[in-house]
Amino acid sequence: GGASIEIHDQLPAGAPVTAGGPRNAFPFAYPHLARADISRVVFIAAGIGITPILPMVRAAAAAGVDWHLTYLGRDTATMAFLDEIGALDPDRVRILTGARRTAAELLAHAGPRASVYFCGPPGLLPDIRTRFDRTGAAGLHFERFSPEPVVGGEPFTLSPPCERRYPMCRTRASRDSAAPAACGSSPATSTTADDRPSSTNQTRCSSAPTARSQPPSPSTCDRPGTGRGTRWG
Repeated sequence: GGASIEIHDQLPAGAPVTAGGPRNAFPFAYPHLARADISRVVFIAAGIGITPILPMVRAAAAAGVDWHLTYLGRDTATMAFLDEIGALDPDRVRILTGARRTAAELLAHAGPRASVYFCGPPGLLPDIRTRFDRTGAAGLHFERFSPEPVVGGEPFTLSPPCERRYPMCRTRASRDSAAPAACGSSPATSTTADDRPSSTNQTRCSSAPTARSQPPSPSTCDRPGTGRGTRWG
């Protein structure tokens, strides 16, 4: 990703680096599901998107949650974890290969009181989000492979008070561009200094602590531009 490219191309040998622990910005929301009256979880994974989805499937199975997995790819030779998936309940797993499937096909197992988790190429997400609204399902959770396209964005710089309050909004772009001083509720969109889109830069600063550093809650709605999204439950 962009961070790896920047480290290799821009970080000089011997430069001090501060590292933190991993953050899970795409969590499986159990046991919140039980409190939200969710009766089924529908998992949809495309390509290497199976990587975060498979542990969620295992967690759902271990918790006794009703679940279903749809896993699609170009062909079985390129699909990861098929041996592990083969050990799961075959009545709850659907493997799809070949031609691109419609969002209606992918969401066939979603319905009222169902929560949908999707991870796959960005090209599939718009159709899934549109079709999701017709399923009557209770929640849509997704993870992007890449930043959401910047539409109508303008360069910006975070004001010092905003940087102190929302340190996760601080980026290289803040040194190189101009922005509203308030850093309030309007979507902040920009690119890094070398013009690569950055999903971090698209975070709404006012929602960043909730979207990035706190556990899921029923009030956490779809977060535009963070690269992740949630519609509860």
